[in-house]
Amino acid sequence: MIKHLRLFYFYKNGTTILNDAGNVLKGTASNDPTITNPIVESFFYDHANNCNNDQNIQNFRFQNTYTQIIPNTLHSFGTIEDFETHSQMIADKLGNSLTNSTMRNDFYLVIFSTKLDDRNCLCIFRMEANTGIQVTDEITLKTLEKMLPDKKSRLQKAAIIFEHETKEFSLGNETEGNERNCIHSKIIDRVDPGISGYFFRNFLDSYRVIDKPETSAKNAIEAITEGVVPYLNDEVDKREIEAMLRKDLSVQKSTSYRSLVGVVSSKLNNTKLEDNKLDVDGLADRIYEQAKSRNNTVVPSFEARYQFPPKVKITDIHDTGEISISFYAALRDWGYITWGPDKFDENYSILRIDNSLIKDNLN
Repeated sequence: MIKHLRLFYFYKNGTTILNDAGNVLKGTASNDPTITNPIVESFFYDHANNCNNDQNIQNFRFQNTYTQIIPNTLHSFGTIEDFETHSQMIADKLGNSLTNSTMRNDFYLVIFSTKLDDRNCLCIFRMEANTGIQVTDEITLKTLEKMLPDKKSRLQKAAIIFEHETKEFSLGNETEGNERNCIHSKIIDRVDPGISGYFFRNFLDSYRVIDKPETSAKNAIEAITEGVVPYLNDEVDKREIEAMLRKDLSVQKSTSYRSLVGVVSSKLNNTKLEDNKLDVDGLADRIYEQAKSRNNTVVPSFEARYQFPPKVKITDIHDTGEISISFYAALRDWGYITWGPDKFDENYSILRIDNSLIKDNLN
């Protein structure tokens, strides 16, 4: 299953973000495995396999062939010495991508090479640190074993980077115009359904492939809302445009940039368009070209659906606004937020929020 595996412990010393590296462990895909507990190996491999098949995982591509993460990934499939060197470089790159606001609590970075669906891939997990695990000078196999039974060792973010596609991209062997089918990595974020920008943009130097109805809708709405601003009637606010587009795409449908600009065409000022030698279709084409220049996986016609992530809402009994709390249902499902009656006093309910989600502490 796993060839090489390494664990890094991230923590803060004042405002400085540091990481302690464990030894490289060898799994059953190597000639002389050092992971003797099969539960350890299956724990991480099953996480990777489940993420790879999760309907919420999203496809990504590297921004360019010069990014550091590409050689780090490709060398990680080599010798144990290669893996040791380049896994440390990956960990250091993540550390440089973090800020005090994006790292509220200590965590583990788990890096391992394996095969999924018969494809070589490098898996990178960010997992919540179990405060019961004592980290000493060396992170050992016992540290991993202590993670397994405790639900606090939750997977927060996961990236799966594919060796073949990454290598082809680095060598310039991809077919131009086929970017949507050349997926370099898959990423899932258990904390932020939109996927934290620092993780995929700053750390992995990647951009999202616009190939799903939800991402197509979000990207088109953002592009059109910004693109029509110079041509709106004076009394129209761009928030009104955004609301119209969201409503139009609330049900999945086949659409296009021309169709969506047509949805808001009644809010456009014809004189402003004519002054720029444009009509509605011409403006739509211009907005599409601008969106395409920012992300080359954008296409003019697509399936789209705008959907807010499901939320749990808590309101006062009279719905007067005295109490109004909402959070993503996924955070409850993943155990980061719990809400229910106080078992010691049925007259009260308790809302518990994992501190890693909170930006600022209340005074």
